[in-house]
Order: sequence, then C-alpha cells, then structure tokens
Amino acid sequence: MSGIYGDLDGENNYYYATVFAQVYKTLTSDQKTRLAALRTSIMSGTYADGTPFDFSVCTTPFLYSEVITDLNLIAPYVNDTDYLFFEP
Repeated sequence: MSGIYGDLDGENNYYYATVFAQVYKTLTSDQKTRLAALRTSIMSGTYADGTPFDFSVCTTPFLYSEVITDLNLIAPYVNDTDYLFFEP
C-alpha cells in the first residue's frame, strides 16, 4: 500500500507542478512580481513571542523529518531540474 500511495502522490505532485508552470508562463512581469510579494507576505512574519520567521526560501533541506547534512547525497536529484518546468 505504501508503494501505491507513493506512486499516486508522485503523480499528483507532477500534475500540480505542471499546471503551476503552465499558469506561471501566462503571467505578466507585474503579476509575477506581485505573486512573489504575496508569497513572501504569506510565508514570513513574526511569531507571538516576537521571533521572526521566513519560510519563503528553503535554506535547510530535509528528507522526511531529518536534516540532510551531506548535500552531495541529493545533488543528482536536485541539480539542474529547471528542464522539468519548461517546455521545449
């Protein structure tokens, strides 16, 4: 069942990414700028105790709940992935 879930989840993520990339290509420069600002405003702020947070940029990679400390392990999977989001 876990394998089936993984297959279906991966397929679902593929379709989300594909549609998001298609929509992004239709946006004007102004819309892209405004979208980036909206994302930053949603993904950053200050906790009730005054601690600032900014999740608009991923600075620490994780595999499940563990921090990936050796980036060489994931390099083959994450380097040069732009081709996945652009149509020829």
